[in-house]
Amino acid sequence: MQPSSRYGFTLLEIVSVLVILGITAFFAVSAFMDNDAATAYAERDRLVSSLIHARAQGMAAGGGQCVDIGAEGVSFPMKDQGRQTASLLKGYAFSAKATGTANFCFDAAGAACPSASLTPYQDTGILYCSASSGQTSIGFGSGATLTLYNATGFVQ
Repeated sequence: MQPSSRYGFTLLEIVSVLVILGITAFFAVSAFMDNDAATAYAERDRLVSSLIHARAQGMAAGGGQCVDIGAEGVSFPMKDQGRQTASLLKGYAFSAKATGTANFCFDAAGAACPSASLTPYQDTGILYCSASSGQTSIGFGSGATLTLYNATGFVQ
């Protein structure tokens, strides 16, 4: 009996090698991918959602919901006009560093202005912006920016 000579590989061996190469390539590519852009867009969307909620709370509370945006995070203090109103929003740290800073408050109509521009309307305790114009831009990473239009309080 002569030993059989084998010329080539079986289909099972070829498929096994291809599966192993595919798995290795997947992990190699994902290790070198740029996840910073995805993190920046996610952080921008998180801040947009928080600003929409802050505007709604400012309108519901009769004005005074403030927002402090720094490079590392955001906080939501309330400007007190003799009312016992606490912010329902909790500040948080950014997972992607912001490229701009802002400090503004929402009034009863939803407009955004500096806290010094908030003025009470007669004796009602309702706060309105006496000066609200322009826009505020905050950026995260490469191309992920949001714009707050001060006169309307809309975020884009």
